[in-house]
Amino acid sequence: MIQSIPDQMDTLLDMRLALMNQGEPGHCISAYFHLRKHLSGWHLQQLHTLRDLLETRIQIDIVIHDAQERQKACLALGDNYTLEDYCQEQMRQIALRNKKAENIHMRFSWA
Repeated sequence: MIQSIPDQMDTLLDMRLALMNQGEPGHCISAYFHLRKHLSGWHLQQLHTLRDLLETRIQIDIVIHDAQERQKACLALGDNYTLEDYCQEQMRQIALRNKKAENIHMRFSWA
């Protein structure tokens, strides 16, 4: 993929390094949305392959402080266009499942 999209080489190399060394998974997600924003056409098939890889290797950790509870959720990037949109949608869904909770945090971790 790096050879076919040289103008996104820095983003792809950063993501590769994070995946290989199990660096910060949030960097991979951020890089994915950066690529999603800047790629079109036939590169989208490669992006779908990358999305599938991320969805198998990264999960969402949810901490509900009110209930002293921790949950895990599968990463499902879907057709979201930005990281902010994705996180807002995830938090909305988490809040709906935990209606009484007032203090909820989420983060990305390795599966």
